[in-house]
Parts: sequence; structure tokens; C-alpha cells
Amino acid sequence: MSSGADFYPNRDAERVLWLRNVRGKVEGYLKGLGFEAKRVKGVVDGLDGLVGSFEAKDKAYATYKAQVAAHEALEKTAVADLRKLIREIKANPGCTDAMKADLQIEGSSSSTASQGNKSPSLSAEAHPGFVRLSFRKLGFDSVNVYARLRGESAWHFLARDTHSPYDDHRPLATPGTPEVREYRLIGVVKDEEQGLPTDAAALTVAPA
Repeated sequence: MSSGADFYPNRDAERVLWLRNVRGKVEGYLKGLGFEAKRVKGVVDGLDGLVGSFEAKDKAYATYKAQVAAHEALEKTAVADLRKLIREIKANPGCTDAMKADLQIEGSSSSTASQGNKSPSLSAEAHPGFVRLSFRKLGFDSVNVYARLRGESAWHFLARDTHSPYDDHRPLATPGTPEVREYRLIGVVKDEEQGLPTDAAALTVAPA
């Protein structure tokens, strides 16, 4: 009699191990049970394809994270160098207002002060195994991402992001049990939080 538990694991790493185990044994069992060779080949090919897809997904996600980290490090260094260069240009006696306007190197008075009552935009979608937060910075340099479980009072900082979307791959607090998560963003200008937090976006996250 079945217990009702699902045999398919909840986490990707466990799923790959489970699929490999099935792949290594099911062919012999199917042949012994009299399944047609064409059917057996289809099952084996399907398992090989799914395992390969998991491996490609993991590789792509690792590449994405590495690229984002490399970009943020490069941007930080390059912008610091540019700020130094621009200070030298503006301090040069030959630099005119027309040159500054053409290069767009005069800071706007609205770039920071007017952010006091503004916030980024935010939308959240639940996907199998992760939550995707799509946002628009709306004048901020970047956003700080916060989350909490419904019922919690404290917000937990997750990350700072400069490019939408942000994907939250954290596992469920209780494996196999759906939970309601709340997310909000706060805009960041020159490494300091500015403006107001977004309204909380709440959604139910189910087991993958």
C-alpha cells in the first residue's frame, strides 16, 4: 500500500542522483519484464537527456553567477577610475561648461536628493525551484533585496543587484512544505540606501 509520498526528490542535486540510479538499473529491469527494445531505448534516451539538461542548467547558472560577479568587480574599478579622470578634467583650466555638458559629467541635483520619496519598481514570480524578482531601478544605482517569511517581523538582506532580474534560489525553510515569502527592494545610490522601500510582494513558493 502506497504511503502517498512522492518518489521524486525536491532538490536538483538529489534529483540528478536519483535519475542516474534509475538510468543505471531500469534498462535491465525493463528487458527482464518483457518491454519492447524500442520502448526501452526511448526510456533510456529520455533519462540521458534529462540528466544532461540538469548538468547544462547547473553549468549555465554557475557561469551566470561568475559573469555577474566579474562584471560588478570590473564596473566598480572602472567607475572609480572614471570618477578620478572626470575630476581631473573638471579641474583643468581649459575645461568649459560646454565640454562638461557634452560629456554629461555635471551631477544632477535630482540624482540623489530627489530620491527621498521614490522607490524602485518590483514584481515577483514563483518558478520551479526559485523565485524571480523583476525590477526597474528608476534612477537608483542599484537595489538591495530583502525577504522574510509571512509572519516574521524582521526583513533579511539577500543581495545587492544592479541588473534585473534577481533570482532567489534559497530552499524552502521546511523541505516539501509550501511557504509564503515576502520581498521588498530599497534603492541604493553611491552605496547608500535612498528613498522608500517598495511595497512588499508576497507569493506562495511550492516544492519544486
